[in-house]
Amino acid sequence: MQDHGRASAEARWRGHVEEQARSGLTVAAYCAARGLSAPTFYEWRRRLTGKERARPAFVPVEVTSARRPDGTGGSSGVEVLLTGGARLRLERGFDAAVLRSAVAILEGRPC
Repeated sequence: MQDHGRASAEARWRGHVEEQARSGLTVAAYCAARGLSAPTFYEWRRRLTGKERARPAFVPVEVTSARRPDGTGGSSGVEVLLTGGARLRLERGFDAAVLRSAVAILEGRPC
């Protein structure tokens, strides 16, 4: 019985996803006009199209007090924690292009 309910819900949401695409309306406008939840619509559309969500462009950052490698006070730059626990320490005046390449390499992405 549960499988039938899931198939029914899937067919209903597939119809909504297709109708919204043809309608020319934004997802918000389409959902508001039909009394649907926009977040639920997006979730069903993701499931039905098989598209995974893109990685966030920004991730949370924790700012802490830092010490220089010689133990003196103050910040000598910035330390970036990457996926998998890798750390990248940058001194003041670093080159942004070098940073982009280093992060791409450390995260296993093409430069």
